Amino acid sequence: MFSYTLPCGGFKTSTKLTETRISFDPPVYEQRYCLAIQILEDARWVNEIKKVTEFGCAEMRFFQLMRRIETIENILQFNS
Repeated sequence: MFSYTLPCGGFKTSTKLTETRISFDPPVYEQRYCLAIQILEDARWVNEIKKVTEFGCAEMRFFQLMRRIETIENILQFNS
């Protein structure tokens, strides 16, 4: 098992690895959302990124986070 602290929000993560399974807490998709939102809200990029494309958006969870960022003008979602 190993763990680390994510830079956004400072919450801890842990990864457990057994012979048959690997598990993540929080789930990897939540970690990915956290990092993506951190990038989109970063002062270096906030006025540069106007369009976002999300691939694999079946549950639209990430969309709910992105739509709150006022500087994003277009969100394209693609789900095959």
